Amino acid sequence: MIYKKWYIKKLGYGYIVFSNFILVWLKFKLILYVYVYFLTTMMMKITYVVLSVLIVLFVLRLAWSYFGTRSIEKPATVSSRMLEGGVELREVAGMIQATVLVEWNQRQALNNGFRQLAWYIFGGNAKKQSVAMTAPVAVTKEEDSQPIAMTAPVALQVSDAGQYRVSFMMPQSFTLDALPIPKDENISFVSLPARSYYVWKFSGHANFVRSNKQLVLFKEALRSQDITTNETPILNQYNDPLTIRFMRKNEWRIAVE
Repeated sequence: MIYKKWYIKKLGYGYIVFSNFILVWLKFKLILYVYVYFLTTMMMKITYVVLSVLIVLFVLRLAWSYFGTRSIEKPATVSSRMLEGGVELREVAGMIQATVLVEWNQRQALNNGFRQLAWYIFGGNAKKQSVAMTAPVAVTKEEDSQPIAMTAPVALQVSDAGQYRVSFMMPQSFTLDALPIPKDENISFVSLPARSYYVWKFSGHANFVRSNKQLVLFKEALRSQDITTNETPILNQYNDPLTIRFMRKNEWRIAVE
């Protein structure tokens, strides 16, 4: 009888211990569940916020890529017609260009020249007068003091080292006499007459390798039509660095002799 009471007592203790263990385990599981739920919810919220921000930024960049340069003044086209092989024959109206000579490779010449000219049009002149941004910016390789080649947005040449002349087209509302005097003595002005060009269009980034692959295709298209010229090819880039790659507009131009 005594043994039976002792057994029941021990069994009761075991039940209490087991019950407490179950309760602790359930509490731990509940805390773990709440923690995981909270963490998952927070991660989902953070992911949602990040994705929303990325989508908004992409839409803004897409809008900028489309509308960013539409209001910028560009060289006036007098006439244009398509030839065979994707080549365009375009006559461009005369213009005034602000130019600066930079000695570097293609990329650095474009960057450094652009900064100097941008400083001028944003007020780096004697009158502290802002000049409207235009497209193109012209970059031309200098060889034995050749004349400045006509360009569009950003004009570039084949060789990747040496002197490059970077040029901005000035708004048509300005004359040579009316342009503010630049504080940078390296900046000069030149008046270019109307002229016809063979034009080859392509999209994407116009880095040195890719642009020159396009130049090879351009020259092959000209040769297929028995067109020969000794004029310097000029690379024109119409867009700023924020423009999405597939929406970038680039052109190779070769003046008609």
